[in-house]
Amino acid sequence: MYTFLYTRHVRGPAVPAVEMVSLQAFVRQFYEKSHTTLLPVLKLDRTSWKQGGKSKNYIYFDGAHAIVGQKKACCARRAAHTRREMVPFGSKKALFLEVRNDEGKFVAIFAATTGKGRLTYDRRRGKDGTFKAVVSVKAYIYELHEKARELELEAWAEKGIREKLQQSLATGRARRIDLIGLEDDLYRHHPATWKKLKKAGTEVTAIPIDVDVDVKVTNSGKHKL
Repeated sequence: MYTFLYTRHVRGPAVPAVEMVSLQAFVRQFYEKSHTTLLPVLKLDRTSWKQGGKSKNYIYFDGAHAIVGQKKACCARRAAHTRREMVPFGSKKALFLEVRNDEGKFVAIFAATTGKGRLTYDRRRGKDGTFKAVVSVKAYIYELHEKARELELEAWAEKGIREKLQQSLATGRARRIDLIGLEDDLYRHHPATWKKLKKAGTEVTAIPIDVDVDVKVTNSGKHKL
């Protein structure tokens, strides 16, 4: 059987928003008090693709299972665009981003080649403190479908990433699933605060999060913008 991994409902090439995890890494994370492990949910599509008049089987990404506390398992269907936006993408694979303008019209596909994600926590703001998620991305234009200025494309890409990340955070908050490692960050960098919140029964996912995204185009000279 010939198989190809893709993500449904996304234009252009795509990779799962939740990375694969080795058995060794899963076992190590399974016993960590503060870590939430996301396992990709893969399904088989038997109808969408054909070759030579015959249907082909393709594997596609359809969300993630979240496992935390050694025994609690929750399903976060289609909770994509989570840790991929928060960690370096690496140089081996590009993350393809669909870019839409302010009216929601599809205008381009970016291939994000490098990215940096950083979480910070300020205990002085609010009752339980506040997180800030900062995402910096460098990307090249993979496809350009509508004429637009470089600054417009960057702004639309930033808006898209921000909205997807906020949607994922809202999903995690509603299901009490830590999708981007908030509790792990507290546990490692603010252990006293982590113990205090755990003792009080405070859900870390309920702590407010500010999201800041910066996208830079690296190859605009190849396209007439």
